[in-house]
Amino acid sequence: LSAIEGELSALYLSKGHALFLAQSLPHLLTTATAIARAALMREESRGPHFRTDFPDRNNKRFGKPIAVRKTNGDLELQFRDLEQTT
Repeated sequence: LSAIEGELSALYLSKGHALFLAQSLPHLLTTATAIARAALMREESRGPHFRTDFPDRNNKRFGKPIAVRKTNGDLELQFRDLEQTT
């Protein structure tokens, strides 16, 4: 994903659907990166998220959502308690 992101600046498209896709790519890559990093943080298997290195579910440690925030171009991921809203 990082290699693709580095090549985005070399794209030049002037019209139509291709331009829309090119403008969407940075956002799609950010989303894909957040999903991949969140999956790696979850050292367990849960529903369709199955890891052969962590085949069991662990509600005590991972039974909460992962919040993602982008600050100054960097993604910050952290587990949040269900009661937290910000």
